Amino acid sequence: MKRIDEKIKEIEKKDNKNRFLFFVIIGLIAAFLITIGYYHKNLEKAEILASDAYIDLAKKDTILRQELEIKKLYIDSLENSLRPEDYWNYIKDENSVEGYIEYFTNIWGIRRDSVDLNSAQNNIKLTLKEESNENGLIGFEGWVYIGKETASGPFVHHDDGQVFKIVWRRGHEEENQISSIENTKPEKDDIIQLVRVRNRTTYEDASFDSDDNGEGWRPSSKAYVLEIKKNQIEVWVKIRYY
Repeated sequence: MKRIDEKIKEIEKKDNKNRFLFFVIIGLIAAFLITIGYYHKNLEKAEILASDAYIDLAKKDTILRQELEIKKLYIDSLENSLRPEDYWNYIKDENSVEGYIEYFTNIWGIRRDSVDLNSAQNNIKLTLKEESNENGLIGFEGWVYIGKETASGPFVHHDDGQVFKIVWRRGHEEENQISSIENTKPEKDDIIQLVRVRNRTTYEDASFDSDDNGEGWRPSSKAYVLEIKKNQIEVWVKIRYY
């Protein structure tokens, strides 16, 4: 007969074997579940990729990327081919508020001469085009209420909050310079941008009692500041806009 210690060793050996088989089975089950999950995930992904909504979204994304690439190529081509004097001549010939504002803000990144900048600031203040003046500047003019005066700015409208931000001021044309003043008080000859989501009504005079103009200041569009007027703490600006 086997000794007790030998039987104990046999029992321990069988126990270790059973324990090993147990872990092997658990591992196989886990691997099986992971595999099932992987195929299920890929199946869901395949179904999503094949869906009409995803295909439509992918098409729109492709079109948008193509349009952005075309615009980039166009801008690069313009920057490389259009000489500063050609650009300035084009702006003068167009003779519009929008054109001069684009020239100031330099959306194309084309070098501008300081003399031409002076001329642009004079031209944007010339008489607007009307029936009696076919050669006048193309654009609109009016007074817009921008809010009540604060210690530093921006002016805040009691219902609408901030109305505008400054996007250009001569001598502060670098991006970091603009960001430091964009929410401060406007000055004459600044270019400001409407940040509200609705058209801003403009008036013939700096008063809500005056007649409003037919064409309001459009959201996200820019305007050139001609004059600033304070009626007590209420602040109005006279702008040229498009």
